[in-house]
Amino acid sequence: MSTKITYVVPEVSADARRASHKKVRDRAKKSQHSNFANPLETTVNKDEAIYQDECFAGSFTKGLLHDQDGFVVGDYPEFVNQINQRKAGTFEIARPDKVKLDYNTRIKSTGMAPGWRGWESPRTGHYHDLEGTDANGIGMASAPALGDAELSFEMAEVYGMAMVRDIPFCKFEDETYRDANTGLGVSDIVDQLNIIWGELPVAPSVFTRRRYAARVGDPRSAYDVESGDPVGTQQVFSPGNLFRGSGPGAKAGPWLSQFMLVGNGTADMCQLGKADVLKEICSVNHTEASQRGYISYGSQVIDQRCNVFVPRLDYMLSWGAWLDVQNGADVRGEYQMASGRRFLATPRDMATYVRFDALYQAYLNACLILLAIKTDTQKGFPERGGQSRDAFASFGGPHILSLVTEVATRCLKSARRQKFNFHRRPRPERVAGLLSVAHAAVNGKQSFKNLGTKACAALTLMLDLLPEKFCNLIARHNDLRTSKGSNFHMSKVEAVANADPDWFTKKGTPHNLLLAMAFPEGSPMHPAYAAGHATVAGGCVTMLKAFFETVDKDFKPHPWSKTNLQVVQANEDGSELLPTHGDGMTLEGELNKLAANVSIARNMAGVHYYSDYYDSLRMGERIAVSILVEQFETYDTDKVSIRFRSFDADNMLISRTSRGTVSVKINDGATSYRDWWYRHMEESPEDVKFANASDTGKPEPAVV
Repeated sequence: MSTKITYVVPEVSADARRASHKKVRDRAKKSQHSNFANPLETTVNKDEAIYQDECFAGSFTKGLLHDQDGFVVGDYPEFVNQINQRKAGTFEIARPDKVKLDYNTRIKSTGMAPGWRGWESPRTGHYHDLEGTDANGIGMASAPALGDAELSFEMAEVYGMAMVRDIPFCKFEDETYRDANTGLGVSDIVDQLNIIWGELPVAPSVFTRRRYAARVGDPRSAYDVESGDPVGTQQVFSPGNLFRGSGPGAKAGPWLSQFMLVGNGTADMCQLGKADVLKEICSVNHTEASQRGYISYGSQVIDQRCNVFVPRLDYMLSWGAWLDVQNGADVRGEYQMASGRRFLATPRDMATYVRFDALYQAYLNACLILLAIKTDTQKGFPERGGQSRDAFASFGGPHILSLVTEVATRCLKSARRQKFNFHRRPRPERVAGLLSVAHAAVNGKQSFKNLGTKACAALTLMLDLLPEKFCNLIARHNDLRTSKGSNFHMSKVEAVANADPDWFTKKGTPHNLLLAMAFPEGSPMHPAYAAGHATVAGGCVTMLKAFFETVDKDFKPHPWSKTNLQVVQANEDGSELLPTHGDGMTLEGELNKLAANVSIARNMAGVHYYSDYYDSLRMGERIAVSILVEQFETYDTDKVSIRFRSFDADNMLISRTSRGTVSVKINDGATSYRDWWYRHMEESPEDVKFANASDTGKPEPAVV
């Protein structure tokens, strides 16, 4: 044993430390994901170019001025130019608040017309980060285009979600249960989706086939996405797999992840005070505490019960209200909340959650639960309990709590760059309006001044895949939701008399194919693709899987029973949690399900599509991995490793075997990090055409 202190201060001098720090920063800057990142690896569909002479029918135009038929007449090219300019501009373009415009709706409480909303952070995609991949160094596949069969099915999904918005999750598999107002049940929607599913043509893109397959099966299931076999020949929809997530294990057990319901109360909380709520959550038995739904957050308490929207109140179902929202009408505060708090029980409850959440709060709550029940951290960490070096600032609670939050901002910046600077994909509410117009043009022989021939042809292709019975269900649902009765809650937004055009209200063939929205303002004021919630979900859940041990050394997922938390789901009215089956549930699966629940809840609200969730989730995953790889460069230790499975069931092993050497090994080396990073692309990175390529084929300078 040493008898005197050898190192009173760290063994390196200040100059040596600065030099060492520079080397670490340089290594992180040159980490593997940066070495092969194509600056324009995003591919975009051709809708913006195809419909540029037809009022940009396939693009995001919300907030600009539209004519009475819903076609943009504002300066869309200037909108795009100002977003993509090198330096921030004034955004002085043809906005509705800059011209004389009388909205069709009035705020009921004041009798006044609404104001205009601003676009949300349209230039964030230009910002830089100092950790992880640059927002321009990560990309996405092209979004389904107007006229694509995939977009038809995506619209059918969001229509279906809207029609079962008030059916409790615990009743999804009950074929006798029906919505009290519309008479529709989950089985009715399943039947219609399966009809459409069986008619879908073979997708030409492998990536599209992956998105199809993920809806009905787990990754690496028997469904062969590479073969090109027609969709629907092997697996179909059922009430048990409807609107589920795409990651391994996300379809097992109850629809809602346990992390959105259970608590983590422990006996230690009893020492914090005598308040009734603290006494209530005190229990040595985690099972009992979990059923109460309280999460200890330091000396405070988080209640999993939520305030939720009143049932049976949907918005934007009149043409006048829909048109106002496309013109940027600000009715964000005109929702109605039910009295009291309850556990999340219905799709509408989930829509409420994602309308007001702090974006990463679901993953913070999950992290608090996992820490409180002492979930094992990665075996490859140098600091774990029971050793002379215990984990805290590194590889402990504060470390993972910061990782879950810091990845969120990087995800948001990358999502903003995709949605504003590249894809500018229209929201489902916009496509629903176009389908209503096309339906009237084709079936009602109605003439629309700005409905171009190419847009009409594309929309007709989409309508051809939607059975007339399904269209009738949509129109009937919309009619019932706007009819006054004992089961109807009056909206705080009123339409001015005679605001709807004749073609929209004409008796006979129903043309009201508007999407029933959970929010009075519809979608946020930014394009659909990427989805911010889903990108953040992918990043945050990847951090949790990378920190906590969710698989064994052979990448076999740990069963949920290892947590000692009983499997529960909310009862019909959300007043309590009841035990339920947990067949096949895993810790990994419940985290994947958590990411899916929050992301797909945005679809349930009517503001996103399935592809928004699927692609954005995987982009968030890559962002998280890029941060982890760079952090591994900073560890002053010889050995540290983590293992987890990706959302596509890839076996991921990130390790540092010696100082300065970081390895990303995927599927035991069968998949290169580069191939995994570029999985979303149809061609290899060397063959990708630049989004801004000129006629000569030479790429133009990337937007800064």
